[in-house]
Amino acid sequence: MTKRLRKRHLLIWTILAILIPAAIISAYRVVPKQTQDILLQQDKTIALPVEIKKIERNNFTAFLRSSEDRKNYQLQWDVTNESTAPSILIYQENNNEKELIGRLASKGSYYFSIKADSTNRYNFILYDIIHQQTIDSINFK
Repeated sequence: MTKRLRKRHLLIWTILAILIPAAIISAYRVVPKQTQDILLQQDKTIALPVEIKKIERNNFTAFLRSSEDRKNYQLQWDVTNESTAPSILIYQENNNEKELIGRLASKGSYYFSIKADSTNRYNFILYDIIHQQTIDSINFK
Protein backbone atom coordinates (compact mmCIF):
# COMPACT_ATOMS: atom_id res chain seq x y z
CA MET A 1 0.00 0.00 0.00
CA THR A 2 1.38 3.38 -0.91
CA LYS A 3 1.55 6.31 1.49
CA ARG A 4 -1.40 8.02 -0.25
CA LEU A 5 -3.60 4.90 0.04
CA ARG A 6 -2.70 4.51 3.74
CA LYS A 7 -3.80 8.11 4.42
CA ARG A 8 -7.04 7.61 2.50
CA HIS A 9 -7.65 4.31 4.29
CA LEU A 10 -7.12 5.98 7.70
CA LEU A 11 -9.43 8.86 6.75
CA ILE A 12 -12.23 6.53 5.62
CA TRP A 13 -12.01 4.41 8.80
CA THR A 14 -11.97 7.54 10.97
CA ILE A 15 -15.11 8.84 9.25
CA LEU A 16 -16.80 5.44 9.59
CA ALA A 17 -15.84 5.28 13.28
CA ILE A 18 -17.75 8.53 13.82
CA LEU A 19 -20.70 7.89 11.47
CA ILE A 20 -21.60 4.34 12.57
CA PRO A 21 -22.20 5.18 16.26
CA ALA A 22 -23.99 8.40 15.25
CA ALA A 23 -26.27 6.43 12.92
CA ILE A 24 -27.03 3.86 15.64
CA ILE A 25 -27.88 6.57 18.19
CA SER A 26 -30.07 8.52 15.76
CA ALA A 27 -31.88 5.32 14.68
CA TYR A 28 -32.56 4.45 18.33
CA ARG A 29 -34.00 7.91 18.98
CA VAL A 30 -36.48 7.80 16.08
CA VAL A 31 -38.02 4.44 17.06
CA PRO A 32 -41.56 5.25 18.30
CA LYS A 33 -42.52 4.38 21.85
CA GLN A 34 -44.51 1.18 22.23
CA THR A 35 -48.22 1.79 22.62
CA GLN A 36 -50.33 0.05 25.19
CA ASP A 37 -53.09 -2.30 24.15
CA ILE A 38 -56.37 -0.42 24.12
CA LEU A 39 -59.67 -2.18 23.58
CA LEU A 40 -61.72 -0.84 20.72
CA GLN A 41 -64.88 -1.27 22.71
CA GLN A 42 -65.44 1.48 25.24
CA ASP A 43 -66.25 0.97 28.91
CA LYS A 44 -68.73 -1.73 29.73
CA THR A 45 -72.28 -0.51 29.74
CA ILE A 46 -74.95 -1.90 31.98
CA ALA A 47 -77.33 -4.56 30.79
CA LEU A 48 -80.92 -3.61 30.02
CA PRO A 49 -83.30 -5.03 32.64
CA VAL A 50 -85.55 -7.38 30.63
CA GLU A 51 -84.01 -10.62 29.30
CA ILE A 52 -86.07 -11.69 26.28
CA LYS A 53 -84.17 -14.74 25.06
CA LYS A 54 -80.96 -16.60 25.78
CA ILE A 55 -78.81 -18.88 23.60
CA GLU A 56 -75.92 -20.92 25.00
CA ARG A 57 -73.13 -22.45 22.96
CA ASN A 58 -69.73 -23.95 23.83
CA ASN A 59 -67.75 -20.70 23.70
CA PHE A 60 -70.37 -18.08 24.42
CA THR A 61 -73.78 -17.17 25.78
CA ALA A 62 -75.92 -14.61 23.94
CA PHE A 63 -78.76 -12.67 25.52
CA LEU A 64 -81.37 -10.55 23.77
CA ARG A 65 -82.36 -7.79 26.19
CA SER A 66 -84.73 -4.84 26.13
CA SER A 67 -85.81 -1.92 28.24
CA GLU A 68 -89.00 -2.11 30.31
CA ASP A 69 -90.97 -0.22 27.65
CA ARG A 70 -89.52 -2.36 24.79
CA LYS A 71 -88.19 0.69 22.95
CA ASN A 72 -84.48 -0.08 23.30
CA TYR A 73 -82.89 -3.42 22.51
CA GLN A 74 -79.50 -4.79 23.37
CA LEU A 75 -77.39 -7.83 22.56
CA GLN A 76 -75.34 -9.09 25.49
CA TRP A 77 -72.53 -11.42 24.49
CA ASP A 78 -70.62 -13.33 27.17
CA VAL A 79 -67.48 -15.03 25.87
CA THR A 80 -66.77 -17.93 28.24
CA ASN A 81 -63.91 -19.71 26.43
CA GLU A 82 -61.24 -18.30 24.18
CA SER A 83 -62.20 -18.54 20.54
CA THR A 84 -59.99 -19.94 17.81
CA ALA A 85 -60.56 -16.72 15.86
CA PRO A 86 -58.72 -13.76 17.42
CA SER A 87 -61.07 -11.12 16.05
CA ILE A 88 -64.74 -11.64 15.30
CA LEU A 89 -67.25 -9.18 13.88
CA ILE A 90 -70.95 -9.39 14.71
CA TYR A 91 -73.47 -8.35 12.07
CA GLN A 92 -77.20 -7.92 12.53
CA GLU A 93 -79.15 -9.21 9.55
CA ASN A 94 -82.52 -7.63 8.65
CA ASN A 95 -84.20 -8.51 5.35
CA ASN A 96 -80.90 -9.67 3.80
CA GLU A 97 -79.18 -6.43 4.86
CA LYS A 98 -76.20 -6.79 7.17
CA GLU A 99 -75.22 -4.07 9.62
CA LEU A 100 -72.05 -4.22 11.70
CA ILE A 101 -72.90 -3.91 15.39
CA GLY A 102 -69.60 -4.73 17.07
CA ARG A 103 -66.44 -6.73 17.56
CA LEU A 104 -65.48 -9.53 19.94
CA ALA A 105 -61.94 -10.12 21.07
CA SER A 106 -61.28 -11.99 24.31
CA LYS A 107 -63.13 -13.38 27.32
CA GLY A 108 -65.66 -11.08 28.91
CA SER A 109 -69.08 -9.52 28.50
CA TYR A 110 -69.90 -7.31 25.54
CA TYR A 111 -73.00 -5.14 25.14
CA PHE A 112 -74.27 -3.89 21.79
CA SER A 113 -77.23 -1.64 21.08
CA ILE A 114 -79.33 -3.05 18.28
CA LYS A 115 -82.22 -1.84 16.18
CA ALA A 116 -85.72 -3.06 16.95
CA ASP A 117 -87.13 -5.48 14.40
CA SER A 118 -90.84 -5.28 13.63
CA THR A 119 -91.02 -9.04 12.99
CA ASN A 120 -89.30 -9.89 16.32
CA ARG A 121 -86.76 -12.00 14.43
CA TYR A 122 -83.25 -11.07 15.41
CA ASN A 123 -80.53 -12.71 13.33
CA PHE A 124 -76.83 -12.26 14.01
CA ILE A 125 -73.85 -13.44 12.00
CA LEU A 126 -70.36 -14.03 13.42
CA TYR A 127 -67.64 -13.32 10.86
CA ASP A 128 -63.93 -14.13 11.19
CA ILE A 129 -61.93 -11.21 9.76
CA ILE A 130 -58.66 -13.07 9.27
CA HIS A 131 -59.98 -16.21 7.60
CA GLN A 132 -62.76 -14.25 5.86
CA GLN A 133 -65.48 -16.76 6.65
CA THR A 134 -68.72 -16.94 8.55
CA ILE A 135 -68.22 -18.74 11.84
CA ASP A 136 -71.74 -19.01 13.17
CA SER A 137 -75.20 -17.47 12.98
CA ILE A 138 -77.57 -16.88 15.87
CA ASN A 139 -81.32 -16.59 15.41
CA PHE A 140 -83.53 -15.24 18.18
CA LYS A 141 -87.06 -16.19 17.04
